[in-house]
Formats: sequence, C-alpha cells, structure tokens
Amino acid sequence: MPGSAFLHAAFGTSLLTPESVILDVNEEFCRMLGYDADELVGRNLLEIVHPDDHGLIDRIHGAMRRGELDSDQTRRLYVRKDGETVHAMAGVTAVRDDDGQLIGIIKQIQDISRRVRAERELQESLARQRVVIDSLADGLLVFDADGRIRVTNPSAEDILGVSGRQLRARLQEPLVRIVDEDGQPVSRDAYIHLEVLRTGRPMRGIMYRIERPDGESRWVRANAQPLVRPGGEEPYVVVSFADVTALKERERELVHHALHDPLTDLPNRRYFLEHLGRVLAGRRGAGSGVLYIDLDGFKRVNDRFGHGTGDRLLVEVSRRMARAVHPGDVLARLAGDEFGALLSSTGSSDRAVAVARAVIDAMDEPFTVDGITTAIRASVGVTMVQQDDEDPKEVLDRADASLRRAKEEGKGRLVEFSPAVDQEARRLVQLERDLPYARERGELSVEYTPILSLSGGEAVGEKAGLHWQHPQFGVIPPERVRRLVRDTGLAQELQKWVIREAVARLAQLPREGAHARLFLSVVPELLVEDGRERFRELLGETGVEPGRLVLAVHAADDAEDDRLADVVKHIGELGVGLMLEASGEGRTRSRRAVEFPYHWIGVHPVGIGRTLADSASRAMMQGVLDSLREVGVRSVAETDGSGPFDLDTLRGVGFEYALGRPIGAPSGGGVPDREMSGTGA
Repeated sequence: MPGSAFLHAAFGTSLLTPESVILDVNEEFCRMLGYDADELVGRNLLEIVHPDDHGLIDRIHGAMRRGELDSDQTRRLYVRKDGETVHAMAGVTAVRDDDGQLIGIIKQIQDISRRVRAERELQESLARQRVVIDSLADGLLVFDADGRIRVTNPSAEDILGVSGRQLRARLQEPLVRIVDEDGQPVSRDAYIHLEVLRTGRPMRGIMYRIERPDGESRWVRANAQPLVRPGGEEPYVVVSFADVTALKERERELVHHALHDPLTDLPNRRYFLEHLGRVLAGRRGAGSGVLYIDLDGFKRVNDRFGHGTGDRLLVEVSRRMARAVHPGDVLARLAGDEFGALLSSTGSSDRAVAVARAVIDAMDEPFTVDGITTAIRASVGVTMVQQDDEDPKEVLDRADASLRRAKEEGKGRLVEFSPAVDQEARRLVQLERDLPYARERGELSVEYTPILSLSGGEAVGEKAGLHWQHPQFGVIPPERVRRLVRDTGLAQELQKWVIREAVARLAQLPREGAHARLFLSVVPELLVEDGRERFRELLGETGVEPGRLVLAVHAADDAEDDRLADVVKHIGELGVGLMLEASGEGRTRSRRAVEFPYHWIGVHPVGIGRTLADSASRAMMQGVLDSLREVGVRSVAETDGSGPFDLDTLRGVGFEYALGRPIGAPSGGGVPDREMSGTGA
C-alpha cells in the first residue's frame, strides 16, 4: 500500500496501470479535482482529462508502453467534478521491472491555473501583474536586455534564498551556484535568460540544482519566455521556475528502488551487472574479484519457520556479509538466498579468496531471529576479472560455475574458477538437462550393493540405489545423482519408482543371507507427506515382512528437517528398520542418544577418512560406535569402493558392517556381485 509520503504529498499524485487505469490517488489529487478517492479509482485517466489533451496523453503513455520514454513533464488540462477546467503541470514517471517492462505509471500534478492566468495578464499589462506575480507559488524573475533582474516575486526569493533587493542589484558574481542534471556547474554565459536573449526563442523544462548561499540545495524546473515590449523596445525575458525538489527526490527513490533489493537495501542483480559492465567498459576491472555466494540450509528456515523469519534472517546475513567486504566493494543480493560481490582491483586472487573465507567464517556463529536460533552456512564461487572481459554476465557465470563446484564438494566452502571448473560446470548443466529424460531413454536402473558383516564377511542385506549410465559421461557417481535428483525436483518421482522396483524384487528373493534385508534411501518429502500410510500399503501389497525393509535417511536431511524425527519413529512402529546414512559427510548436528530413532547408522567415506586421520579421532569414533552398539544401533562403513579402507582397520575402529567390499574382504561367503534390474518403466 502507498506510504504516508504518497498520501500526504504536496503534489496531486496518482498510480496508474500501463493502460492508464487509476489504481490509487492521494488527498491532494482528490482535492484538486473535487472527487473522492473511490470515485476515481478504477476509472481511465482520460475520463478526467480535458478532451483537447486526450491525444497528448495517448502519445506519452503509448511511448512509455513501447519503452521509448521513461518520464515527461508538460502542461495539461483537467476537468473537475464540477465541470471547471484545471490547468496543471503534470509529471509522469514510468515504473519498470528488472526486464524493462512497464508495470505502472506514477503521475504527479500541480495546479498551475493561477500561473497560467498570471502569464496571460503579464502579456497584457506589467502594471497589473504585480499582485499576481507576488502570489505565485513558482518563482518568477524578469530580466531586461542587459541581463539585469528587474522584477522578482516572494517565491523566487524563497526558493533561491536571496532577497529581492540583492537579486535586483548589479553584482559581478552570482549569489547562487547553478548545477545541471549531470552535476556540472553552469557557466554564466549559459544561463537560460541569456540564451533566450541571444536566440529570441523560449526554453522550457530545463532542470537545475540551485545551491543557495545558506548551503541548502533546491531542484527547480525552469521556463524562459521572451516578452516583446510595447513600441518595439528591447525585449524582457520572463523566467519562471518551480521548486521540484520533492519530485526529484521521489524520482531518485524510484531509481533506487529499481536498482536495489527492497528487503536488504543492497544493490540488486540489475545494478550489479550494470556496474560490472561499466567497470569492464572502462577497462578498469582487470584484477578485480567477483564472488557468487549461496546460503546452505536457508530453505529449511523458510520451510519450517515461514518466509517472514526467512526474510529477517536474510537481513542479518547481509549485514554480516557487508562487514566481510571492504569499502569500495559492491555487495549485492542477486536472487533469493544468492549474493554477489565485486571486489576492487587487487592484482591477484589472494584478497578475493580472503574475502570469500571471511564471508564463510561470518556464517559460523548461529543466527537468532524472532527468538529462534538457527545455523546456516555459505558456499562461495570465486573468479577474477580478466583484461579482455567484455560481458558482465559471462564473468558472473564463471563465478556461478565455481559456486556449483563448491556445493558439489560439500558446501560451506569456496572454489576458485579454473578451466576444469568450467568444464565441470558445463557437464553439470548438461546432466541437469538430461536427467528428466534419462528414465524414458533407459539410462536409469536400480543397482544393488551388498552390506557385509565385518566379523564374518557374510552379506546381511543389500542397498538399492539409482544408477545412471549416461551415454556421454558414463556412470554418474551416486552422490552426484542424489544431488541432481534433488536439485531438478525429481526426487519424489524417481524415489517412488526405485522403491516399487526394489520392494517387488525383494518379495521374490530368499528371506535369508544377502537378500534378508533391503536398504532404501528416502528423501524427507516422501516421508513427511504420507510416509507411514505409503509404506503400510506397500508392505501389504507385496507381502514383504516389515523387518526386511530398512529406510535410510540422509544425515543432511535429518539435520535440516526436525519433522523427520517423529515421522521415522511412526514408520518404525510398523516394524520397518531405520538407518541414518552419510553421517560425517559434513557438519550436521547429532541427536542425543535418547532421541535417536534409528536402528542403523552409516558413516560416509569423508567421515571415515577424518576418523583415521589420527589416534585421537580414531578413539573418539570407536567410543561413539561402542555407545551406539550398546543401545542397539548397528554401524555401517559406507565404503562402496571409496577410499583405501581395509577390513581390519574398519573392524578395529568398531564398525560392524560395510557397504560394498572393503580391501581384504573375502569374495566368497555368499556375497553376490552387484545386480542390475528395473531398467525402465
């Protein structure tokens, strides 16, 4: 809704659709035209404009819709409710979205009926105009042929901050400083009245900033008109000027809003790219760093606590980021939870990397918003501006490619751009495009990996996973497939397919040995939606005993969605086994033992690698696994061919089972080779 400044503005102000339909008006607009607001809203502007000006309105608004005009100021005639004609100075400003499309028109009108009447009377008799001139809201100065001021009015004195006596005195130096719209001082020879004296032609709508003797600045819009004196004497020049400071400030605010994010007040994507483009065009950017920043875990805050809390969190995040960059750097909110930073030229990537680390470190301390404490992290892509860069979007795309790589590597980290990063980013884009069609092309299948008992080497079950044999890139790693499935929004669809295929297969296999249990990864959306009923129906349809099924929840999902704890407990009541997989891959919170709802815990190769790094870490992991075993939680080392983990080492740390076959594990003992099934719908 319009704010107080709109409602109580000194100018009559209205908001219009691109088709000139009135959306809202302020009190002054209603007062000038004698209507109530509800009588104006919904009407076309032409209904209150004098018919003589309909063509002018159509031309101006049409030019705005075509993108040929952003603002205009002209005199118009309006018709009051009582039928009286009102002369007004009307200013219109186009409001456009980031794509430059017209989304609205702001119209401000000022009643100049008295000014119009006064100008007419001035042409008839200067003697009769004195009282009228003095009553004008606009400033008015009359210059003689020598450029000397002969007539002033109180409004001119008020706007210029100079007395009439001083204005009429012959002074060598002007009492006010005049600056044009580009911020350049206007020389005395270029003053508007001298130009009119030289050419004999009027000048209208000239915008100046007046810097008064008291230090205050005013914006004025000036008109100058030659006035032929009786008897053919040398002409006067009448200069009238309106104080449009409020209008100019409103225009500045509109420009600011068009180029800044309304939530954080940071520059927006349009501003960022335009500024980067100017830097590149001026060849001043070589050696500058560009960061692309994305928040990890922000979606969880929005989903759980609502967008209001999410918005306030973004404001706090932007404040922390602003402290991480330096004066002269440009920090912008590019979209949603994505930010960008243009760092001033450093000559090397060292400072860009240091700022990226500072941004990541700034997220380490938890945020408290609306009484809620939450933790989020940041991933950062870094690129450097090159001497031959011309397209700002290409520079930002390089930083985005680096960001994608950072998130692929586990989030909460930075990656610098390189040819390898670029190649990987192009590959990732191709994979994202291909995945929605991979199933119908027969590229997707269900793969089964054995879970071995480290004490005897026997398989106690197998884990079903989505396998993608890409025609160009070969086998896509399971972790990448998981991220792609989530990022492309295909998680639920493909997971339902995998579950149906795997459980139907399980129903046909022996109830002992390698096929005793089936481990299935599940995304939280599938569980939270209607997980308990879904699996109850599935077990009933297939006849599979609940104890043969183990649902595996990714540790990152468990950490980011508190709803899962209750859901998995309810599913566990069906007799279905529960597993927390990929523990130790990243920084995820751990539940207290009494809250732990899982029967199995899988430790990611990254976590295993950290465990084996030193004796202290090994001892800590051994203590954790021993504690879990005491409460009936069984541990699985998720090796699956990842990392040089041998059988004895894993067993020595305290793992009971392993996904896949670690080094030294026997190849016999009933352990099946990987099977492939479910090669399409």
